[in-house]
Amino acid sequence: MAKLVLGGDSSSATPAFHILQNKKKFGFTIDDFIGDMDSNGVFLGFQAKNAMFDGSGIKDFSTRSAYTLFRQNQTIRSVILPDLTKISGDYACYQMFHVTSVEGHIDLSKLETITGIYACSSMFNDTRIESIDLSSLTVLNTEYVCSNMCDAC
Repeated sequence: MAKLVLGGDSSSATPAFHILQNKKKFGFTIDDFIGDMDSNGVFLGFQAKNAMFDGSGIKDFSTRSAYTLFRQNQTIRSVILPDLTKISGDYACYQMFHVTSVEGHIDLSKLETITGIYACSSMFNDTRIESIDLSSLTVLNTEYVCSNMCDAC
């Protein structure tokens, strides 16, 4: 959470207003991954249940940028990447959602190009997805670019 201090700082005797803001990035807060504790100091664990990875605005993944990013994370249920047009780096999305709880339909309908060795290899391997839309995909360039991308789904 971000903290805004007005009228002094949080350690001085000068009155200050503190505004706590629960900031999200790609649909998540820090508590979704690290967890939180209650007022008695008891660790509550991870808070995300049925979380969605919202990749709106992402147009490309570079080398190793999402390499095993959510691998074996059982809180992720859905994925949206509405602006993704290419995946260009080696191992860019390698095992990105491997052995996760991702399910349903994956819409990658704007994705046109995948390049880079192992760029999408095992990306959705061992998930519960039922379908994936790759209707605009026209370029697959290099070795093992999509090997086992949806294996064991």
